[in-house]
Amino acid sequence: MLQWVPVETGQPEDLRNYVSWEQTLCSDKAWPGIHLQQTTTAGGELPEGYLPRHLVYLHVGDPVVNERYVVGQGWHTETLRAGNVLVLPAGVPFAARWRSPTACLEVHIEPEFVSRTFDQDQVELTPTHAENDPLIVQILHALRREAIEGLPRGRLYGDCLGTALAAHLVRYFSVLGGGIHSPRGMLPRNRLRRVLDYINDRLERNLSLSELAGLVGLNPDYFSRAFKHTTRFSPYRYVLLKRIERACVLLRDPRISISEITGRCGFASQSSFTTAFRRIKGITPSAYRHALL
Repeated sequence: MLQWVPVETGQPEDLRNYVSWEQTLCSDKAWPGIHLQQTTTAGGELPEGYLPRHLVYLHVGDPVVNERYVVGQGWHTETLRAGNVLVLPAGVPFAARWRSPTACLEVHIEPEFVSRTFDQDQVELTPTHAENDPLIVQILHALRREAIEGLPRGRLYGDCLGTALAAHLVRYFSVLGGGIHSPRGMLPRNRLRRVLDYINDRLERNLSLSELAGLVGLNPDYFSRAFKHTTRFSPYRYVLLKRIERACVLLRDPRISISEITGRCGFASQSSFTTAFRRIKGITPSAYRHALL
């Protein structure tokens, strides 16, 4: 349930008490800390209040005139067009009104998820008016595509995208701003080996980015960047390649069914296994097995 906290009462309420919308896509609880939904919202008005979670809003419909009041910034009128992004931080009061239906992609992010990205007790994001931000657009559409396809790539894929989004917000939409720098170092050999061994021993599991980062005592953002700098692959891509590598070995044994290989290699379904295998090997698992016999 999405919540709204009116300043007048300070008590969380169901956001539907103020705004009606039709939800056409939802990630449910697939990615802890982040929630994606695609909605069409009727014209409406929000009294002064705040969201308990950060909101990244991507407008995908026809142009809409939006009026928004933010404490310290006053009222601002803007025309939202397809591709425009709004960042509305958790706990920052605002009021808004709009008279036409709006179509959007939204990602609601737990403040703790953003704080974990940089090991900060509290990260203060700044509210923005309509922005054009290609990276945010790319990340939200990638999450949307994953949700439409039934989340075949597992938790690690969403974790990596969510962490990239959180890192981008902290670098460009927070009071920390330019004080955050991307790590350029590599993972020491012993730490890298610890992570690689852990992955190889658990390829059948739905691994998470925070789980892997915790092995070497790093925050998810630093770990993800250092891992890629060291191995040339993102954590998600490395795990995927290792799963396909294991699948190739198992396919050599005709006694092991493809459905069993799917589970032993950590794929959510046989169709997602086939899609990933074909994308990397250029051939289906069945055809690969047939060519070996």
